[in-house]
Amino acid sequence: MNLSEVQILDQLNTRRKNNLAFFKGAYPELYEYFKDYKLENARLNILTEEDEMDLWVGDKSTYNNRAKAYAKEEVAHFKEAFNEGQRIISVNCPLPGEYSNPRFFARYADKIIHKSPITRDNFMYYKLADFYPCIAFLGVGLGYHIEEFVTNNQVNVAYIVEPDLDKFAASLYTADWEKICADMNPSEGRAIHFLVGKTEGGEEEFVLWAVLWNNLVANSPSFPLATLFYNHQANEMFDRISDKVNDDMYVFLMSWGNYDDELNQLNQCLHNLKMGCKLIPPFKKGFEDVPVCIIGAGPSLDERIDYLKEIKDEVIIISCGSSLKSLYVNGITPDMHIELESDFLNVDYLRQIKDDDWVRSLNMIGPSHLNPCVFEWFENLRIYFKKESGISNMFGNDDDTIADGTPTCTNLALAIASHYRFNSIYLFGMDFAFPSKERHHAKGSPYYDTDQLDTVLQDVTAVENYHMFDVEGVDGRTLLTTPPYYTALRKVEHLIRHAKLIKDNKTKVYSCSDGAKIVGASWIQESEFKQQVASSTQSDKKSFMNYLFGDECREISQAAIDHQIDILVHTMDEFTSDAKKMVQEEILSLDDVSRICFRLNAYMEKVVGKRVEGFYFLMRGSLRHFTYILFGHAFAIDDEERRLEFIKEWQLDVVEFLENVGPHFKKILLKDFDFHTDPWVRMSITDPEEE
Repeated sequence: MNLSEVQILDQLNTRRKNNLAFFKGAYPELYEYFKDYKLENARLNILTEEDEMDLWVGDKSTYNNRAKAYAKEEVAHFKEAFNEGQRIISVNCPLPGEYSNPRFFARYADKIIHKSPITRDNFMYYKLADFYPCIAFLGVGLGYHIEEFVTNNQVNVAYIVEPDLDKFAASLYTADWEKICADMNPSEGRAIHFLVGKTEGGEEEFVLWAVLWNNLVANSPSFPLATLFYNHQANEMFDRISDKVNDDMYVFLMSWGNYDDELNQLNQCLHNLKMGCKLIPPFKKGFEDVPVCIIGAGPSLDERIDYLKEIKDEVIIISCGSSLKSLYVNGITPDMHIELESDFLNVDYLRQIKDDDWVRSLNMIGPSHLNPCVFEWFENLRIYFKKESGISNMFGNDDDTIADGTPTCTNLALAIASHYRFNSIYLFGMDFAFPSKERHHAKGSPYYDTDQLDTVLQDVTAVENYHMFDVEGVDGRTLLTTPPYYTALRKVEHLIRHAKLIKDNKTKVYSCSDGAKIVGASWIQESEFKQQVASSTQSDKKSFMNYLFGDECREISQAAIDHQIDILVHTMDEFTSDAKKMVQEEILSLDDVSRICFRLNAYMEKVVGKRVEGFYFLMRGSLRHFTYILFGHAFAIDDEERRLEFIKEWQLDVVEFLENVGPHFKKILLKDFDFHTDPWVRMSITDPEEE
């Protein structure tokens, strides 16, 4: 017997009341927003005889009078594509040889990987077990599909994404959100996240991507290894968003860092601060109209170098890393030089110019963690703090901290130019792609001078060491790129877009590079470039340089340095104790693997990250790498017995790391910081540590 419309209305109103009561306790922000919300452009349609519902948005039916039936069919289709025993094709798990540096963390990671039966030859991605590690539900509608899926299948982490407030408000009448969320207990390694709300200013798609991305990256290693996207009603915008997330998976993986790198950078930063290196000054109005040219070492610099020769006295020229030699060969002295890499090998680049006096005469900017031996080459230098590091949280402020300045020197130069809000920024030799394996840098750069590069440096710089793939060029042709170059490109595009969203920011970026297409940067030729420079105001170039390298810049006191060292040492003891307890818990299934990885990650993000941000960045990368190894290999190993053997070995080795990392950390930090005697200062990250 079918219920009457009045009875169904009563049930719907009761469902909404119960949902709001649940949200009031569990998700108070959702409750506050929707407690008095009235549907604006949507309405529910009750079909009593069919026991069905529909949602009308404007004058259009969403479900063609069969919302419940549609939900069951859609879930069934999704399950056909992604069911137990089927494989998720995402990114590779770490494989033998990927942690080859003979340093503290890398040795442990490498040892664990070599205990796995998974190799490059037999790796076949990740087989789904009887649960789903992570699903992003893109689109809520009436929510029937989410309830159908989550109440009949175990989903450890779920993201509920709905930009249409009317649709989510309508789901309060139809979906049982308390039932959906019933088993999502973060302390047990499961969680549900609501990403609900409209965006303003015509940037809905970008903002949705950014919100989803920022939430997903806090849930490694389920993301990027085993996250599925459930696109309700095959929404085209959600397709583009999920594609963009998938495109940037390697960007995420390459941004982690690890203990070896972070400790090396911290050690070098402390040397630089103790030597009294001055910080960059804050942004100051009045210099924004000076044109800025950022010079990378991409192959197209060869065709564009003559532009710079003609206008070098009218613009601020920023050389980036290895492009310095190309400029020197062509008789161009940059107004400032940028270095980013903390490795001692940078000194070899500078030596290749074979004009020490010219190098020492340059103005130089680098991160606080740059190798002190590099700073020793420059008489006039300034340092900044990298925002995405623990060091900035310990010593920096908004005036002397730079965001999004990685992974290459050109990214850093663009970030610095954006920090000082220059209106016109021109990108030279920032190709991020190349026409062939044989021509990947400008002719004057050190990459082709194999007589000068030592064996290790040749290995580091060879593009042949990386997987190559196609990317669109500025003129529509197909070029080659590598994961590091592609990561740099995507971060440049992110920085350009972010600059445009800043209020009153007039920054415009122009590409004078003939490599990969850079979204947000207009590609211009010689005549337009010269015309724009000629119409700019250049009178303040010298004044800006005097301001940037003036005597008023601040230094960090010895007392502040010692205080932060004490905090780090104390926090390391707490962290290793807490993490060791979790790692030692019983892990007997893939579900246990998923949950322990979630809990370790949540501990890092929600406990350590909020307690001591400086320490969070020091250890976050290594913890992510360890869980990445565990999750990736465990889900890739088909044989249960061999999987459990590997899991046990992982636990033993990670516990050993946690027991030994504290003493190792104290050995490096609790010492007399003498630049001339510290062996770490003159070691590459590829050199073995002294025992």
